[in-house]
Order: sequence, then C-alpha cells, then structure tokens
Amino acid sequence: MKRKRGGQPPFSMILPGIRRTHGTLHSVGRPFQQVLLAKNAIGVVGMNILFFLSPKQDLMYVYDDFTLRQTLEKWENNRYASIPVLNRKGEYVGTLTEGDILWGLKKYHGLDLEAAEDIPISEFAHKRDYKAVTVTTSMDELVEAAMSQNFVPVVDDRGIFIGIVRRQAIIRYCYDKSRKIEMTRTGRPVKELAGVH
Repeated sequence: MKRKRGGQPPFSMILPGIRRTHGTLHSVGRPFQQVLLAKNAIGVVGMNILFFLSPKQDLMYVYDDFTLRQTLEKWENNRYASIPVLNRKGEYVGTLTEGDILWGLKKYHGLDLEAAEDIPISEFAHKRDYKAVTVTTSMDELVEAAMSQNFVPVVDDRGIFIGIVRRQAIIRYCYDKSRKIEMTRTGRPVKELAGVH
C-alpha cells in the first residue's frame, strides 16, 4: 500500500477492516491512532470503565507520608516509571515519577541519597499529576486521558482510589477487536503486530 504524506500508512493499514473516511491523525502516536479511529467501530463506546480496571490491591502505590527510603524500598523491585500517591484516607493525591525523585534528591541534598532518605515524598515536587476519573466517566473521556498518561487513576464518588486503567489495556482491547473484525471480513487470520502482546 502507498504511504500518505508524512510517512503515515493509509487508514486501512492502521486498522485492518476499517475503510478510510478521512485523513490520518498526526497529533498522536500510532498506537492511539488505533484507539481513536476505532472506538466507535469496535464497540468501546458504551462500555464501562470497570471492564479495564486494574484494582488497587493488585497495584503498587505509595502514601504521601512515606519517606524517600520507604518509597525506594517499595519501588525497588518494580519497573514502573510512575506510580499513584495516596493519602492515609485512601484518596488519590497525585503521581510520583522517577524524575520527581531524582530532581527532589538533587534539590534537597545534591544527589546524596543517604542524607535525603528521611525526607517525606510529599516534599518532592511533581512534574505533573495524572488526571483521575470516576467510574461513571465516559469512555471518550477515559481514552482522552489515556492519550497523555500511561495509566488513568480511577476514584469513587468520594475521591477514594480504587485502581487504574492502563493505556496498554485499552490499546490491547481495540487491537484484538480490530483483528476479529478483519478475520470476520476476510475469513483469514491477521498477522500479529510486532511488540503488541
């Protein structure tokens, strides 16, 4: 298939089985072109956020009164770039990134980890906090939040953290649905995209 200006593949390559109705999107990365262009076609609209929810008990998070040492000990065996921060009431209060820790460490003790280990993480500035949504948030709003966040924190109507929706879960769902649509349309299996598992 020919590529359009800017090196973007035609719509039918982005989502097999869906016909091109307008130009490709250039403002978001390729994985989210799949999500944005497919949500109506593959049934994401009308779904419930809870379908995608990873519950709190299965996640890593820290409390805002944790010291740097407690945070690093909890974070040590996980490979997350960012994690939710909660207060002791269980309310979502922000997102902590590896960069927040590094810049805070530099600011308070010139990168001396031992000298900074008793500082509470609430003292560390956050580059940005991920926007939280409620369980009644529309799928459109969820997808929009996930476009700029690796995960979307989910809270109940009192602001209590109940889990996250990973961007990867939304992409995986849309990808699997688009493959089923293509198999139905053509009667042939669709090749797996490299790196999508």
